[in-house]
Amino acid sequence: MPPLVLPHARRAPLWAAASLSVAFGQGAVAQQVADPSFRPAEIAAPMHVGDSGPRVLVDAAHHNFHASDGLYKPFAMVLEADGYRVAANAAPFTEALLAGTDVLVIATAQQAAGNRQLPAPSAFRDAELDALVEFVDAGGGLFVIVDQMPYPGAAAELAARFGLELPNDVVGVGGRDGEPIIGPTVFKKAEGTIGDHAITRGRNAGEAIDQVMSFSGSAFPITSNAVSLIHYGDDGVVLFPTVAREFATAARAMAPGWSQGAALEHGQGRVVLFAEAAMFSSQQTATTAPIGLVSAEAEDNQQLLLNIVRWLAADLK
Repeated sequence: MPPLVLPHARRAPLWAAASLSVAFGQGAVAQQVADPSFRPAEIAAPMHVGDSGPRVLVDAAHHNFHASDGLYKPFAMVLEADGYRVAANAAPFTEALLAGTDVLVIATAQQAAGNRQLPAPSAFRDAELDALVEFVDAGGGLFVIVDQMPYPGAAAELAARFGLELPNDVVGVGGRDGEPIIGPTVFKKAEGTIGDHAITRGRNAGEAIDQVMSFSGSAFPITSNAVSLIHYGDDGVVLFPTVAREFATAARAMAPGWSQGAALEHGQGRVVLFAEAAMFSSQQTATTAPIGLVSAEAEDNQQLLLNIVRWLAADLK
């Protein structure tokens, strides 16, 4: 894809920011919590019996807004229901730390907690990046999840190590004909916004991904070494605020076909990158109903999460 050329800044409507907050993008509200009533949907044929499956390590050492003892508790519950052994990581990445791990999940990492503006420096030191590449090249599975700006910036160097470009943006739709709508998006196989990959096909027709829902987030251009799993249509647009959720003077550009989730193979291992976090959780505030895995139009979000981790663990070929 050709380099992105930004036009002059244009004004985004005030309701766009409100829509973004409702969508629970990166820390939109302070009282955001995991849905305490969440239970995974029944899995017809779990990949593993009990807790006999591969080890999934969920990062909590890089000021992660989503961690397995917090907003990603529902994420962990889904994987445990499929027989995976889920643990939390509390230390910088090293070869020794990653030994014995089959799949590593890094969600919404930052160098410093609560950063909402540029610059958004890498969340990882060079030695950690080297260890992560070695982990994947040796056969490990890496699941990287970001969200709206500034989270893509904090993971851009990590993505680049695997040939992926991760602009520090916020994604919306409808920008060609008017002001963009920034909020939930439904991706459908029937509409061509879900790609063809082992992850989206699943083990059988009952596990195929036909429709998923994301809740704002960001987007990125797909590179030749990756397969897009979900992507925007011709009306995709990206905004580049310098402060999170402040769109009035944000530059923007059309982003047709930009991806919100992609998969690739690297060395002996596999990588999946997603640019939205709430779609793999169930979360709420004191004044809102839960969104995410339980949302009405997110009918295949749980199956997508299962298929991703199964593919990363080489359980799904």
